[in-house]
Amino acid sequence: MHARELIGKKAIRTGPVDYGNGRKDFSYTTDGLFILAVTGSHIVYEHCDSFLEGKRSILDNRWLDENWGDYDELMRLADETKTDCKIHSLSLVQREYQPEIEQPESRDIDHSPESDETPQVVHDKEVSDEGDKL
Repeated sequence: MHARELIGKKAIRTGPVDYGNGRKDFSYTTDGLFILAVTGSHIVYEHCDSFLEGKRSILDNRWLDENWGDYDELMRLADETKTDCKIHSLSLVQREYQPEIEQPESRDIDHSPESDETPQVVHDKEVSDEGDKL
C-alpha cells in the first residue's frame, strides 16, 4: 500500500527503505505513525506510541514506496485471531508436564458393611503424643 492511501490514518512500514550499498532502514516497522500529508517528495507524519508521541516529522522521497500498511487494520485482524494467552499457555504446560504423583504410604481402611463405625485408617507406623514417628 502507498503512503498516500493512508493519509489521516495510523500506518506502519511493511518493509525497509533501501538506502543502497546494502544499507536498509527498518524504522517504523514496529511502531505506528499517523500520516498527515503526502506530496510527490515528502511524507508529513506525527509520531505515535513512543516518547516522541505528538511530534511532527517529515520523511523524504525514499519513503514514498508501496511498503506501507494500515496499522489499525493490522491490529483489528490480530484481535480477531487473539486467544487467551494464559489459557493457551496453561494447556500447553499441562500437556508437556505430566509430573509423577507420589503415592501415599499404604493404609488399610475397614470398609466392611457390617461395621457401624466410621471407617478407621490404620497407619503402618505409630505416632507418639508429640506427633513424632516412633
